[in-house]
Amino acid sequence: MFYTARVWPAQNARIPCSRLRLAGVLPAILIALDALLPGEYGKAKQEWEESMSEQSESGFALRRVVTGESETGRSRILIDGPQAAEFRTGELGGLFEIWTDATSGEIDTQDDTDRGLGKPNLSPPKGAVKIRWFAIGPTPEGVPPETLREVTRKAFIDMGAGDHQPDTSRHPAMHKTDTLDAIILVKGRVRLLLDDDETVIEPGDVVVQRATNHAWVVEGNQPALFVAVLVDRS
Repeated sequence: MFYTARVWPAQNARIPCSRLRLAGVLPAILIALDALLPGEYGKAKQEWEESMSEQSESGFALRRVVTGESETGRSRILIDGPQAAEFRTGELGGLFEIWTDATSGEIDTQDDTDRGLGKPNLSPPKGAVKIRWFAIGPTPEGVPPETLREVTRKAFIDMGAGDHQPDTSRHPAMHKTDTLDAIILVKGRVRLLLDDDETVIEPGDVVVQRATNHAWVVEGNQPALFVAVLVDRS
């Protein structure tokens, strides 16, 4: 199938080597490490290879750091790792879940539940905020428009957003959610389509999406990566 859903296991351990991002230098460092600390090379090498595999599967180096507190009230890192869950659209596109939580009430800082886990849906639950990365790839060449429309429609249904597409006359991916969103483009170049307007978004730009009909379209041949904070306002 063109669209697949995958749920990752919780990542509760810190992963320092996977964040060095020195693909050409790190193996030599690990060999030197083994000379000083016998047995450590194999362990670190396996960790590095696994981190590179995770990066290649998503197409991006995704890392989330979630904080909490110990029983004595000392702040600490609860999670340091990749996305908790994902919904893939093609090879590079999809939703990559970071965290979902209530928008009000006291935070239990000692609760070690990974609130990023679970089947990804486009919108947060009622009364909740959802934090995620999402990625989109260039429009595939040679795909008939009707096929693209059918595949896109199926993806929205699979994301629990079948009723979030009131008007797709301008683009198959036009959709509208009952949320207040802060959307930050991290990588790529994207055209934001609205019913009556459009503009090009560059890395570092922020879009405040206020429950309006919209779509994102890649400019060029490179995939785009966003960070999104969605606050339920239904």
